[in-house]
Amino acid sequence: MEKNVLISTGDFSGDTIAEKIVPELNKKGNYKFYGIVGKGMKDIGMEIIRSRIKTGATGITEILPKIFQEWKLFNIIQDFIKKRKINAAILFDNPGFNLPLAKFLYNKGIKVFYFSPPQVWAWGEWRIKYLRNYVYLNFVTLPFEEKYYKSRGVNAIFVGHLATLLSSQQKEDTLIFLPGSRETEIQQTIPYAGPSIEEWADKNHLRVIVPLPTVLQAERWINFGRKYLHNTEFLTGKSREILPEAKIGVICSGTSTLEAVFSLTPAVVIYRLSPMSYFIGKSLLKTEYISLANIISKKEVQKEVVQYQLKPEIIREALDYTWDNQAKIIMEYNIIQTQFRKEKVDEKTTEILSSLI
Repeated sequence: MEKNVLISTGDFSGDTIAEKIVPELNKKGNYKFYGIVGKGMKDIGMEIIRSRIKTGATGITEILPKIFQEWKLFNIIQDFIKKRKINAAILFDNPGFNLPLAKFLYNKGIKVFYFSPPQVWAWGEWRIKYLRNYVYLNFVTLPFEEKYYKSRGVNAIFVGHLATLLSSQQKEDTLIFLPGSRETEIQQTIPYAGPSIEEWADKNHLRVIVPLPTVLQAERWINFGRKYLHNTEFLTGKSREILPEAKIGVICSGTSTLEAVFSLTPAVVIYRLSPMSYFIGKSLLKTEYISLANIISKKEVQKEVVQYQLKPEIIREALDYTWDNQAKIIMEYNIIQTQFRKEKVDEKTTEILSSLI
């Protein structure tokens, strides 16, 4: 008997793991997948209900313009559910949309699974009630999360992280600059950090590569970057191929901070928001660090340069420290790696899903 499964991703990273899980599930059973996903997901045999918003937003004030668009999308999915029998739903990240969706689906009698639920341990712990009440099982990706969620009555299992699929490669004379996966991040990081990074790399005889996410309007953002970076190579995609080969990285906070750990690429972590978003976010944040590697280690393994610190002299100091202490940083990376499962995250997740859907 065919089972109908709804997939809802929030951004490129959600699509990436969904692209691995969906084909594996198809090998184990008879499924029909419907998605609120990126356009590329059609290639793996999924019927796309509606493509996700082109790019995500970050920061409180940047998110506000997206609310109306999300509301329209939510109405579309409600109408779709009324016309189709859906057996289960797998949600990926994107809590602003997926948490209300989880409640709606639960009330329709649909079993809900959530991969990489919102990091309520960092901010917004009030959202945990959605995970406790409306999600059948949460697949968490960081070593400490399973204990955290279970202690608060949330059904959760640690399955590992997609970053564990990476490994160190032969290092090239390259600095990789990852300015973020969202438009607002790129707008803030490239102008403030880019010139200093390029100057430092030139002094140390490294070429700079900036891989931009394929979900962005590539030509537009490459042209934007070239206003500030004149001796830099811009690419679309390929960050996971280039990161393991780079000698050093400058990374906008996010999943890539952990990918650097498994790539054994020493990195500086940067982040900048609009002043209002930073003020609000800072008041809500409960963690001392923004880098996932630092949060796991409970110390600053990767140097962090945030908001008003994003100045040429501070960026240079952070890069100098990282360059001079590569062996020490890699030793810390190896310690972090031991806290993750040896099983592949996609295989572990698929195995559990196939037994429960």
